[in-house]
Amino acid sequence: MRQDPGSNLNMASTDTPTRNAVLVKYLNEAFGKEKQLETNLTALIGRAQNHKTLKKGLQDHLKVTKNQARELQKRIKVREAVQLWASLY
Repeated sequence: MRQDPGSNLNMASTDTPTRNAVLVKYLNEAFGKEKQLETNLTALIGRAQNHKTLKKGLQDHLKVTKNQARELQKRIKVREAVQLWASLY
């Protein structure tokens, strides 16, 4: 079965060290923004004590944000491993 050159299945074979480094850079920037948002949401939750609906919405958003940060961190680790592996060969 022939694969489309742009498909995800061929993505690993088209990785280059430069492309991977750029991706790691952007993933790290996104991770940093998620962590900043966690800090801001935590502060807002503390200030929303008398607003139960708002507080609940902020807490839900914080859960999503923390999950996104975890997922980004996983992807960063994979990309860094790919980068290390590529540098060895």
